[in-house]
Parts: sequence; structure tokens; C-alpha cells
Amino acid sequence: MAEFVSVNCMGYAVEMAFEFGFIRIKNGYNLKWLLNRNPTNALEIARIAKAQYRSRLGYSFLVSDLSLAIEIVGHVVPGEVADVALDYESVLPDGIVEACRSISSRTSVIDSGQSTATDSNRWIWDALAATVGSIVLSLVTVPKP
Repeated sequence: MAEFVSVNCMGYAVEMAFEFGFIRIKNGYNLKWLLNRNPTNALEIARIAKAQYRSRLGYSFLVSDLSLAIEIVGHVVPGEVADVALDYESVLPDGIVEACRSISSRTSVIDSGQSTATDSNRWIWDALAATVGSIVLSLVTVPKP
């Protein structure tokens, strides 16, 4: 797996890794901060990630900007909900705690593959982008990190 590097996204360092067919983005403080300021920043982050992919690997990343942006937000929001819930794990049933831990773990890195052969969820993000993607980005609220 490729090593994560800091990529300048609108003045903030966002950790990303690039390997053929994949862009990985750490769901960290700066990413959450940018999305909290404006969820449509996910589009610019997607464009920057794709430009870095092309620069580093010499190939275009074959996912639309909007699909990648929806995937970014689609990981950050549930991950944040799970992390907040885990702050209260002492009062939650064990099953809920385990589910939140699983969500938190699975959303800690946005693992974007450019085909359904390498990313089993690609079709979901592509379908959302093709139908309601712009609406989702304009209406979603990303909690403060």
C-alpha cells in the first residue's frame, strides 16, 4: 500500500495516498474542518486529489469529481456520528458500541477505487452523484471536528 503524503487543500494539509486505481484520503481533522466550513469544498478536494493522482502516477483517475466528493462526505459524516456516539459508550448497549466502532474504523480512510472490480461501493457513489449529488452537497451539514 502506498504511503500517505500531505497534500495542500485550500491551505490545509490533508493526508492522501495514491496507487494505481486508488485514491485514499485520511478522514482527519483538516478534512473535517474544510467540510464543516462548506461541504461543497469536497468538490475541490476531489479535484485536487485527482490532479495529484495524475501528477504522481501519470494517469487520470476515472471517477467523476462529484462521485468522489460524495464519497468523501459519505465517509466523514457517518464516521463523525459514530465517533461522537463512542464518547458515550458507557451508557450504550454493547451491540451499538461495536457497530459504532466498526463504522469509525471503516470510515477512518476514504478508500476510493475507480472501478466496481476494486471498490465494491463505487456504484453507490456514482449513482448518488448522477441523481442527487449536488443536492446532497448543498444540504449536508458536517459537524465541527
